[in-house]
Amino acid sequence: MDKKVSQIWDTKGKDLVKPKVLLAKDINEGEYFVIEDKGTIVFMVFKNSNITFCIPKVYLKKEIYYYYILDNSKLITTSCPGKKNKYEIFVQKFLLPK
Repeated sequence: MDKKVSQIWDTKGKDLVKPKVLLAKDINEGEYFVIEDKGTIVFMVFKNSNITFCIPKVYLKKEIYYYYILDNSKLITTSCPGKKNKYEIFVQKFLLPK
């Protein structure tokens, strides 16, 4: 999955800053696409939803290829379907299941 996501970033998201870690997983193995890594806060879109979340990095554990979300209750909704930035539009257009 990470390789496929990385290839999409490299071909379709050339004008966007690509995060070093592209995926996050929660305790239920739910997958999130990391869209921005702002140092202390990470922004993500859940695989089966176009709602964007952010979470402070203190609630993430860095694994080899992904972030592990230690506490889902710390996810903060930052945008809903109507208003998206260029990163959210990119994920919605190219990464979310059709």
